[in-house]
Amino acid sequence: MKYTYTIIIPHKNSPKLLQRCLDSIPQRNDLHIIVNIGLAHTDSEKVIFADADDYFNYCLSDILDEYKEDETDIVFFNRLNVDSFYYTYSSKRDWYGKPFKKMMKIRKKEKKCFDMKMMVLYVK
Repeated sequence: MKYTYTIIIPHKNSPKLLQRCLDSIPQRNDLHIIVNIGLAHTDSEKVIFADADDYFNYCLSDILDEYKEDETDIVFFNRLNVDSFYYTYSSKRDWYGKPFKKMMKIRKKEKKCFDMKMMVLYVK
């Protein structure tokens, strides 16, 4: 079966975090999930990468619907850092936000073959 999307999740010795990530992914007929073995095993049109300690926001299914027919080569999404124990905001990796915002400005000035969304697709 040819899928529209594949989510590739590399992991090692993190079964609880991997399960949390898997539980956050909506069940869809057009979505294939690959753990560990990677790109060589996908035949999807679009690939999403996530670490085992990531989990997806409730809006993932809506985002997949939005980009299903889109021909953009690459889409970047912002992320939100959350403490895994308390599920509260954590600023320990805020370095990612600045380059993301800079790329958003570049994208507005020039027509690029990628799209960027400021909404949070996944949580780390």
